[in-house]
Amino acid sequence: MDRKAIVVLLVCFLLLLLSRPLVERIYPPVPAPAVTNAPAATMPGGTSPGAPAAAAASEPSISAPTDAPTTGWLRPEAPEQELAIENDEARYLFTSHGGGLKSVELKDYRATVNCRKNAETNGAAFATLNLHTDVPALALLGGPLMQDNVPYSLRREGDLAVAEKQLTNGLRLVKEFLTSTNHQLEVTLRIQNQTNAAVAVPPLELVIGTASPMQKNEEERFLGLQFYDGNKAQFISQSWFANRFMGCGPSSPRLVYRSEGVSNVVWAAVQNRFFTMIAAPESPAYQVVARQTVLDWPELQQGGGRPRSGYQASLVHPGTVIDPGGVIEWKVTLFAGPKEYNT
Repeated sequence: MDRKAIVVLLVCFLLLLLSRPLVERIYPPVPAPAVTNAPAATMPGGTSPGAPAAAAASEPSISAPTDAPTTGWLRPEAPEQELAIENDEARYLFTSHGGGLKSVELKDYRATVNCRKNAETNGAAFATLNLHTDVPALALLGGPLMQDNVPYSLRREGDLAVAEKQLTNGLRLVKEFLTSTNHQLEVTLRIQNQTNAAVAVPPLELVIGTASPMQKNEEERFLGLQFYDGNKAQFISQSWFANRFMGCGPSSPRLVYRSEGVSNVVWAAVQNRFFTMIAAPESPAYQVVARQTVLDWPELQQGGGRPRSGYQASLVHPGTVIDPGGVIEWKVTLFAGPKEYNT
């Protein structure tokens, strides 16, 4: 073996040793689920910001659940009802199935801008967000205690769209939606305890939306979750879920991403190539979680195309206890529009 071959082998060996930090930076390991068993604080009789709380002293001791509940989507059996509100910028379509935002049509942006006469679109005249998914944005997921197969009731109160639902455990869910300027939707969510006993509420997920392609041939690398943890923006894309060795080797797919840290999610977003849905809570959310999903795209199935993946993301709220007559209230501003937007 000559000197040149020895040098090449040494260089290759050094590159192999140095590549691990780079691989872990590009494809970070799955973060361990954070433990939410912090000491519970006493919850005032009125509004709580969503932190774990203890029941009133006069009631039997009850603890806030810390285990994450089943978060699968349970579709109501009753027929779906829809309610639309709109302004000059967008049309927001709400659904009784989940009491959330089924889709957002952006009036200033066409579904496809292409000079070809037979260009394929997503089936909509306007660019539409949260497509090809059964789970509406702003749906509340929380296992059997918070979900059943009963739909929400929808109504309008002036400029407000209201979704309301009574649960069998005595909790009442109320969501209010108010359109604003600059592609923003102001959202207020209240969980009211209408019983004479404290109710333990499990960890909850408020769905931001689902990142889905605008066109059939749009690459999945443009899809993903982005959030700001108070220090820097983090981006979790298709490559993180694919988890391929060195980007091209055998993979061990990841299905769920959960952010590190506690109560540090300033905002979180799902995005495709040109558009995004950003949720900015009034107070930083506890965590953010994202899941890879299979999109419901009948046109692809009929054409024999491969199933397409999307990425559903949610803001996580820890378990808590609501006193008798108590209320939890969360406020979120949702931006649904172009990724590059100047006011």
